[in-house]
Amino acid sequence: MRTHLTKSQLKVNDWVRELGFQTEMEKVIGKYCVDIFIPELYWVVEVDGPIGHLKKGDLKRDKYLYLEWGIDNIIHVKNEVGEKEFKEKILESIGMKLEKNETEKRS
Repeated sequence: MRTHLTKSQLKVNDWVRELGFQTEMEKVIGKYCVDIFIPELYWVVEVDGPIGHLKKGDLKRDKYLYLEWGIDNIIHVKNEVGEKEFKEKILESIGMKLEKNETEKRS
């Protein structure tokens, strides 16, 4: 497990909490450690640093989290993302999830 949190990870975690969600930072899920886990939504937020994560590694981890743990929303944000842009992305994702749930209920 990583022990050094970046300023960007801390900033993004604060923004998620400002939206009213609990978070778990550096959460171990199976064989991976994710940057931020949002238990109420069962979502993961990965903050890509200036170099970024390895894309192939991202895909492998994301597939594992979906297939083995049912985590179907993994939000990747750039290190330099702004607060407004990030919060809009989260709220948009929540809206899409709610719409999907409503559609599935009607089917």
